[in-house]
Amino acid sequence: MIAWDTETGRVSITAAPSCVAVGCLSPSAIGEGNNLEIQEADGGDLAFEFSAKSSARVLPAIDQTVRLHISGDGSTGVRLRGDGYPDFEAIAYRGNDAEFLASTVRGTPGGPLVQLAPPLPDRDLAWIDGNLRFQDGRPTWNDRIGPAMRQLCLVNPIAPGC
Repeated sequence: MIAWDTETGRVSITAAPSCVAVGCLSPSAIGEGNNLEIQEADGGDLAFEFSAKSSARVLPAIDQTVRLHISGDGSTGVRLRGDGYPDFEAIAYRGNDAEFLASTVRGTPGGPLVQLAPPLPDRDLAWIDGNLRFQDGRPTWNDRIGPAMRQLCLVNPIAPGC
């Protein structure tokens, strides 16, 4: 988990245990397999790259680049590039209110062993004001699809037609 205080610019990272049906393994230490490189943390912009190594050593590292933007008028933009695992969420907290800025579902079944396999392509996703707008460099929908299909694409961006 990565937390960003937009008022101070402070960023923190927390590594979670790797859990499977038979139990959980403690995470690798920050800087020893779970690494975060902040590229920008200024005003309404945060950009970082991270590499996370599962405690289950048979899994490859997760490598992703994330960029968040919050403008003065409250509009938001989020871009995620990298491995297709794990699920991703960006949430803004203002007072007691939480606003989802971005959220993914796993693109393929099979867990991390399958989702991090080398033949699978990296993902490239972008959200504007909490709505998924681009997937792998193309719009997720166009004006010709109806509201029901648009809602499906928001919930499951890999559904046919999205």
